[in-house]
Amino acid sequence: MTDLGASLRDLRVSAGFTLRQLAARVGASPAHLCLVENDHARPSLDLLSRLAPEFGLSVDALVEHLFEDRTARRSLEALAERLGERCPRLQDRSWRALLLRAQQEAGTALTEAAWLRLHAALEEALNLPVPGAPAVSEPAPRFAGAWGAARPAV
Repeated sequence: MTDLGASLRDLRVSAGFTLRQLAARVGASPAHLCLVENDHARPSLDLLSRLAPEFGLSVDALVEHLFEDRTARRSLEALAERLGERCPRLQDRSWRALLLRAQQEAGTALTEAAWLRLHAALEEALNLPVPGAPAVSEPAPRFAGAWGAARPAV
C-alpha cells in the first residue's frame, strides 16, 4: 500500500468504522473503498467530499491528510493523545492538519518540543486565545490604513 490508501485505512479505523459501515454512510460500495485503500483506485472528488464529514474534516484537510507524511502525522497524533485535554486544540483533526501542513512547508521532522513550539506559534499568528490563559483586557492595536493614516481602534 502507498501512503494514500494506508492513510485512508488508518483514518477509517481510528474513526471506528468498518469498511462496510463507512461505505454505507457515504453511499459507496465496500469493494470500491477496498480498491482505494489498496491503491488500486483513486478516490474521486465526489467520494472525498462524502468521506470528509465522516471524519470531521473539510475536503481540503482530508486531502492534506491523505497525502502527508505518515510518520509526522503519527508523531503529532501521539503527542495529542499524550497531552489529552491539557491541549484541546490538538484534539481537533483540522488543527492537526494545519500543523502538519506547516511542518511540510518547513521540510523537517519535528520533535515533541518543536511540535509544541509550532502549535504555539500558529495560535499566536492566528491570534487565537490560548486555552487556560487569562483574558487580555488591552485595547485593540491601531493599524495603518491604505494610505498610512491610523484607523481608530474598534
